[in-house]
Amino acid sequence: MRAGGRKAPPAPLEGGAGGRPSSPRILSLDCALARTSAAFGDVSAEAPGGHGQAAAIAVLAARVLAGATPDAVAATIGPGSFTGVRAALAL
Repeated sequence: MRAGGRKAPPAPLEGGAGGRPSSPRILSLDCALARTSAAFGDVSAEAPGGHGQAAAIAVLAARVLAGATPDAVAATIGPGSFTGVRAALAL
């Protein structure tokens, strides 16, 4: 905390090329609409939605990550299938 009760700014991200901060690596998951999808950096994968979304999102996430570790995970929360949204958030 800083004087006056304000929070200190977050620590900068580790340096990227040329000493600039690097961008966070985010795994994005979408199970809310007609297609189930996962994306990580420039890599994406999708499958038909509907039954089996919970199993499909795990397979798609593994495919796009290819062993990498994301800094954060983002998931859509709707509108759409509540079961699919829960599957993405649980992953």
